[in-house]
Amino acid sequence: MKKLNFLLLIALALSYGIYACNNPKNTDVSLDEVDSLGSVGTDTVRKAEINLEPCYLATIGKDSAFLEIKQHDKKLDGKILYQYNDDRKPMYGAFTGEIQGDTLTVELRDIETEKIQQLTFLVREEQIIQGQKIEELPSKSSKNMNKALVDYTGKSFVFLPAECRTQQGKSEFKSGGHL
Repeated sequence: MKKLNFLLLIALALSYGIYACNNPKNTDVSLDEVDSLGSVGTDTVRKAEINLEPCYLATIGKDSAFLEIKQHDKKLDGKILYQYNDDRKPMYGAFTGEIQGDTLTVELRDIETEKIQQLTFLVREEQIIQGQKIEELPSKSSKNMNKALVDYTGKSFVFLPAECRTQQGKSEFKSGGHL
């Protein structure tokens, strides 16, 4: 009986040790808080705190986009510039938003047209992947996008950290010219 209790105690200690090694900062959160694909479950996964770089650059062929982000804990604000190689005009906008798990949800306002649109981005390691809407369903609130209807496979811009373009300590972020 003593031998069985001793083996049980060792098994419990090993289980706890394995758990502690896999979760060093006690950062468990429920899956539905971090799953950017809309899955809901009761399992837990390790959540790493997201610290974004101040500037990112993305290219698709000869099209490019520049993203400048200011992070304030879980809140974001910044600017984005899309430059196209065809006859489309560049789009320059300002955004505000928030971080939920590994997803950035922002409300983007086009500076020239004042048009407002919601964008989502998925953070993977040092990449920020712009989501592409697959289908839009009506919702009670324009601030709640159904994440299951967004494609994050990189068909849109995939941003990588880049040097910020500054002039005398201020951002040189404006429309015009290729990035």
